[in-house]
Amino acid sequence: MTTLLLVTAAAVLGTSPSVSADPADDFLRTLRGHCGKAYAGQLVNPQPADSAMLGQALVMHVRECGDTVRVPFHVGANRSRTWVFTRTGKGARLKHDHRHEDGSEDRVTQYGGDAVPGTRAHTASHLEFAADSFTAAMLPTARSNVWTVEVTNNRFSYQLRRDGTDRRFRVDFDLTKPITPPPAPWGASSPQTRSDALSLWKQGGSAFGIFVPSERAPNATDANGQRLPPLYTEQGAQALAANPLLDYLFLNLEGQYDLTAVRNMVAGIAKQPAAARPTLLVRIPTIEAAGVDSTRARVKAVLAAGANGVVIPHVRNAAEAKMAVSFFKDAGANVWSRANASGTVVAMLMIEGPGAVAELDAIAAVPGYSLLSCGIGSLTQAMGGREKAAEAEAACQRVRDTGVKAGMPSMMTANGNTLRDRITRGYQGLLLMGATAQTDSLIRVGRAAVGR
Repeated sequence: MTTLLLVTAAAVLGTSPSVSADPADDFLRTLRGHCGKAYAGQLVNPQPADSAMLGQALVMHVRECGDTVRVPFHVGANRSRTWVFTRTGKGARLKHDHRHEDGSEDRVTQYGGDAVPGTRAHTASHLEFAADSFTAAMLPTARSNVWTVEVTNNRFSYQLRRDGTDRRFRVDFDLTKPITPPPAPWGASSPQTRSDALSLWKQGGSAFGIFVPSERAPNATDANGQRLPPLYTEQGAQALAANPLLDYLFLNLEGQYDLTAVRNMVAGIAKQPAAARPTLLVRIPTIEAAGVDSTRARVKAVLAAGANGVVIPHVRNAAEAKMAVSFFKDAGANVWSRANASGTVVAMLMIEGPGAVAELDAIAAVPGYSLLSCGIGSLTQAMGGREKAAEAEAACQRVRDTGVKAGMPSMMTANGNTLRDRITRGYQGLLLMGATAQTDSLIRVGRAAVGR
């Protein structure tokens, strides 16, 4: 990829005065109004750092206009850059997707930040995005980047301000003169660009999924009266994967590990086109119950079977978190993390006991994993039952907040009574029960709440 552009985004588009509760809605609506169109641009007051762009054709293309609006930015023949705008529960988010010519992610990608509501810089015609913790961890020199978005009737302007330095960048596009759209950006046909959970989390978005339901009748028994284990088939997995509302499937094998179930799920999901497959996450038994060697082997086996990620439940302390991360390293997994934006495997650790909550900061500081999440049911019981439910909720919020500060999203169970609150509180992995029409309806509500 040519010289990396670490800049503030200022998108300037024609729009009418805002009538929405949040100006971010008007901004995204305006972007979608230019869907399919491309425009030529030019640098404004270029600096020496921008020399590689001088004399090059600069083109923006509003190419994808669904839940996420993707705007490739071409510099001459270089088609590596895409600006990614997403509606969040609190406003709008800007991320930068950088690809190599073969479609693979660049080492430095998915940096950006959120617009800050309630400020003078947050209007239907002007948004500012400050670099987030993920950006600061990956690119310390960019921790003070601010991306600015402005809207006029005839111009789209993308700008950088790096506070504390003289670094500035600006490119303006004339919206009154559409041009022939350019070729697709690099990686546009790659499976990595699909809206599965991992791709959404990389862009700072929210993902919705379900616990994979057993296909066996509840409490079914064999001829001897022994209770039969859960059943997961390839056909059942295929049916779940065909539901476009599901960004991920959560296969819970904590109570009874079953590698055949993993293989059946992978085979069923594979019946879908590569660009339409949900992320498969598999929760395995605890390190405490299964032992270190068995857990290490299970992580490796689950990933080798084709799952997209493994969930380690009931992590008790920072030492056990480090041990859990080592299992993924031993398996040779390319784990997506704050330090590895191009990772392809999800490693999720779960906090489910008061002892782990007490070591929360140390657990979050362990490098090399993707999500830090809270098991609200187990934690509530461990803290004393229903009468401690409020304290458990507060502890889970701490888990979420601490994880986000470390550059990691957080997953939480949700239902019809809690979904909106979970979204408002910033959980980016919403996990529901049941492959039913009611669940589909809830996911639609959730998607609308996060601007998808």
